[in-house]
Amino acid sequence: MKTRMLTWVVLLGLGAVLGGCRSDCGVWCDKRKECFSADLDVDQCTDECIDWGKENEARQERAAECSDCVGQRTCAETLQSCIDDCLGVP
Repeated sequence: MKTRMLTWVVLLGLGAVLGGCRSDCGVWCDKRKECFSADLDVDQCTDECIDWGKENEARQERAAECSDCVGQRTCAETLQSCIDDCLGVP
């Protein structure tokens, strides 16, 4: 019973980590499409961002910081305020 519970905890934790990366990258890619590149393929952008951050915690944190910055901002605010957080995130 304990093994089953531990397995569920590990799986849920792993799902949250991987889902967080997809979500962060998706937010950034959606904003890129909205503000800078109307023909951007958001799914491809998101996949490239996730691949960029795989197995590199610093890159994952950078994608999260970028996502946090652009999340509720207008395009003008994003351009003015989020360059440092998002520069280099694919």
